[in-house]
Amino acid sequence: MPSIEASTVVNHEHPTLPDVYVSEKVIAKAIGLSIYTLQKDRITEQRIPFTRIGTNIRYSVKAVNAAMALMAVNGCQPKAKALKDRLPVVNASV
Repeated sequence: MPSIEASTVVNHEHPTLPDVYVSEKVIAKAIGLSIYTLQKDRITEQRIPFTRIGTNIRYSVKAVNAAMALMAVNGCQPKAKALKDRLPVVNASV
């Protein structure tokens, strides 16, 4: 069976940049959370994206960085159009 090298996993937005998948232990240490907190998030909130490969869990470094940026408080605010596209429509006539 041929082995798959990290350089063959390519991000389609930027074909020259590989997307790296790492274990929960690596991500937990990198973002300062416990492994238990990551496991709990997978079951409940699912704020941090993950990939299940059989029984293994892997985190995309780019996806985790993007999720962390969206959860930033008092950071750079997204442009109004981008924010409008993500917010649910509220019916004010009720």
